[in-house]
Amino acid sequence: MQKAWSDIRPAQAGDLDSIVAIEQRGMAAPWTDSQLAAELAAKNGSGWVIEVAGAVVGYAFFRTSPPESELLHLVIAPERQRQGLARSLMDWSLQYLEQNGVCTCLLEVRDSNKAARQLYATLGFSQVGRRKKYYCGPVEDAVLLQRDMKELNGEGHENA
Repeated sequence: MQKAWSDIRPAQAGDLDSIVAIEQRGMAAPWTDSQLAAELAAKNGSGWVIEVAGAVVGYAFFRTSPPESELLHLVIAPERQRQGLARSLMDWSLQYLEQNGVCTCLLEVRDSNKAARQLYATLGFSQVGRRKKYYCGPVEDAVLLQRDMKELNGEGHENA
């Protein structure tokens, strides 16, 4: 099988227009242009884009304070969803984060986003909490997920 993507690379200021366009089409309550630009410039942030044939078709933003990182946003262009791009981007991102001292990755996802929740489960994330009525447009709960990267790679922590 041929890979679905051509490149994963750090997001750059020049990617902002593509990121904004994907955000507007892919999110029920999209971030503003200024929020996305601020995330690209965040000192403790990491952003990556995934390209197909040289065009940005998705991105992920993380905030990191080792040994933890939080996935803030993962969006794939609607016409490119269900092609394995989100999995590829997450696999790459999680490997990068682990290689750079991250032991735990956290995220929150809409309760109704079954596709994303299934993806995160297959990536080793498990539910650790819930935030009632966290999201608006529409109002719904956020499910809090966590992945202990060392434990999944056979380097589990000793029991106290």
